[in-house]
Amino acid sequence: MASFERVGKRWKAVIRRKGYPKKTKTFDTKREAAAWAARFEENLAASYDESALSRLTFAMILSRYRDEMTPSKKSSRTETLRINRFLRDFPRLCNRPVPDITPSDIARWRDQRLKNVSRASVNREWNTLSAAYNHAIRGWGIPLPENPFRRVARPEKGKARNTIISSEQQTEIVRALSYTRGEQPQTSRQTAAWCFLFALETAMRAGEILKLQSGDITGRIALLRDTKNGEDRRVPLSSAALDLLSLLPDGLPVPITAQSLDVLFRRYRPAELGHIHFHDTRHTALTKLAKKINNPMDLAKISGHKDLKILLNTYYNPDDDHLMSLLD
Repeated sequence: MASFERVGKRWKAVIRRKGYPKKTKTFDTKREAAAWAARFEENLAASYDESALSRLTFAMILSRYRDEMTPSKKSSRTETLRINRFLRDFPRLCNRPVPDITPSDIARWRDQRLKNVSRASVNREWNTLSAAYNHAIRGWGIPLPENPFRRVARPEKGKARNTIISSEQQTEIVRALSYTRGEQPQTSRQTAAWCFLFALETAMRAGEILKLQSGDITGRIALLRDTKNGEDRRVPLSSAALDLLSLLPDGLPVPITAQSLDVLFRRYRPAELGHIHFHDTRHTALTKLAKKINNPMDLAKISGHKDLKILLNTYYNPDDDHLMSLLD
């Protein structure tokens, strides 16, 4: 892809493309530089002849996308795993020349995946695979046919998760992680339990908790930097949250990786609670906070949601007793 650099009063266009030597040229204006770069990339795309395209497999596109584009994403780890799993489990589709892939191929892959995973999981995989195909066309200038993912119906979105972790279930999970409330976590297993309790108290995502540094805490406010929506967020801390922070032997950051936290939580949660995900702590915490905070805009400030519909429809699940109490 082309980039542009200011050189004195002029502009230099730089084109870097894997498999080709770097190409540069300097112009009086950025507009001229951009026009030249666009023409050059069009010509480069045209250099793909039919024989070259016939050798270009979906695996080659996905591998390049994984190596060049995925590392810069916040979700790089999960996207890498997602692509590697597809390359491993669907070799027949991966090794087909890209121009030969049809909507029927995508539909068969979709139906096969739906037998083993949820509709939400298939849609996440769909997003990654389709994005790689689109980038091959728009980002790398490969003259491919229309993206076949666009000509196939996606799985319908399932109902949003509405799992609320009860007090009893919280206790069982903490016990399974060998942690005693109020004590300093000493092992990774106990640290996973501490993260679980802190998430229940703050409605923070696991990644947000693990990114916290000591300098991010000022009084009763935690500053979450570069969150999922790309913005910083300030979260008020309850007394219970501050107590939990005081239990960390060496303070922040929490001494555990996101991968270890995920593995430990899944491994040690009781078998009968296997349906509970760590992220359900966010749902549970926000439902609890919604009973204390009447203004949804204030709740959105804490949760980081820009769309109030998502916040209210997905995370706010008051029980009947609470709703009836509001009428008295």
